[in-house]
Amino acid sequence: MEVNQQLNLIRSFNHLSDKDTKMNDLDISLLAVLLSESCNIGFSLVSKEGFDSLKYDWIVYVNHHYIRVDTLSGANQKIIKK
Repeated sequence: MEVNQQLNLIRSFNHLSDKDTKMNDLDISLLAVLLSESCNIGFSLVSKEGFDSLKYDWIVYVNHHYIRVDTLSGANQKIIKK
C-alpha cells in the first residue's frame, strides 16, 4: 500500500473494457490480487467476506478484468523509473 501511495501504481490498471468502475476501494482489491499472485498464495488467503473489496468472487473478477500483460507492464515501468 505504501508503494502504491508513492507511485500511484493502481492508475496503471484499467478495466478490460476501459470502463470506469463504480466500485469503492478498487485499489484494495487490486493490491490483494497482486499480493496473492506475487506470493503464489491464491485468493483465499487474501479474501475476507466481511469487506466488499475483499470478497473472493470480487477478487477473481478484478484479476480477470484488470490484471493483464499491458497493465502489469505499466506498473512495472513506474517502479523501474523510480
